[in-house]
Amino acid sequence: GSLILISWHFKIISLTAVVANLVMIPLAGMIITIAVLSSLIFSVKLIWVSALLNKLNAFLAATLIQLALIFSSVPGGYFSPPADLLSSGSADKPAGFSLQILANRGSQAHLFSIPALGSTSETYRSPRHWLLDCGDPFLFRSQVQPLLRTHGINRLEGLFLSHGDQDHLGATPIVLDRLRPRSYFETHLTNRARIYKETKAAIDRRGIQSFQLKRAERLKMTTDTEWEVLFPPAGYPDQPRADDHCLVLRLRHHHWRILFTFDSGFATEKWLLENKTDLRSHVWVKGQNVDGVSGLPGFVDAVKPEIIVATNAGYPAFERIPAEWISGINRRGIELFDLSQTGAVSIRGSESTLLVESFLDPDKKVELEDH
Repeated sequence: GSLILISWHFKIISLTAVVANLVMIPLAGMIITIAVLSSLIFSVKLIWVSALLNKLNAFLAATLIQLALIFSSVPGGYFSPPADLLSSGSADKPAGFSLQILANRGSQAHLFSIPALGSTSETYRSPRHWLLDCGDPFLFRSQVQPLLRTHGINRLEGLFLSHGDQDHLGATPIVLDRLRPRSYFETHLTNRARIYKETKAAIDRRGIQSFQLKRAERLKMTTDTEWEVLFPPAGYPDQPRADDHCLVLRLRHHHWRILFTFDSGFATEKWLLENKTDLRSHVWVKGQNVDGVSGLPGFVDAVKPEIIVATNAGYPAFERIPAEWISGINRRGIELFDLSQTGAVSIRGSESTLLVESFLDPDKKVELEDH
């Protein structure tokens, strides 16, 4: 009876669900009945009988879990229908893109969503979704996965990995297995992360399209939205530290610009400045470099952001935003969203507005308007 609702929300149709329900629902009913019976028997002081029933229930519950795993792993047991099948097109143009920024200490993940064109240029269908980094397993399970479930997301268009840092890509095997992205994007520089070999094997096994990004490349999302690759350039030499291998990306939506530098630091910022890169952006999303040096004054002046969203952690020391850097940002009149205080940060953009707001502090929000 819930097939329609489940198909619409989770975007899957399960062919094994009917058979599974015939077996598992009676078993679940039996577990509930025994639990009630055990409670009643315990109330009349037949404790040893109640203990036996509880042990029986534990066995039945374990059996139920195993059955769920068996049915869910049947090849072809479920599939994701085309988005157009489960959502009707709308004649109204949607508001635009949404971006959810999640962090825990140095671990980061960003969920980017934008409506896809329907069968004609005047209709739109369900949003498509990308992850920019997926965080470590803890961040993925505690923040990213609940967010995906809330929005009924079980498939990704693509996965971007900024660099070979366990805090940014540690959950990649989980993402590849559960969300099956169609495309995978990474820097062309060497990735030395321990989990990278497993990641590449999973990509090859699933036949996922893989791309190595270089400066000046553009990824078109819609007619009004694209990603620009600002760093690294072709031929850039490998660096000793993974943080100096970071992608630097900029999202363009109409005239709005959002810069992502991830954990880039002095070496990357210096190269971008020396090569006359146009860095101007309305919002700058940044992490912290392992050397503790990022956000050079000259770089901040080149970006000219109105809002900065930055990770911050008390330990280790290099993950901490220096107090003097915050003072410099305040003097420039830039609004700082400190992810250690704001929790997740949401950015929503339309043609005329850009709204940045905090999850933990509802009063912490800034709306930029096109003048």
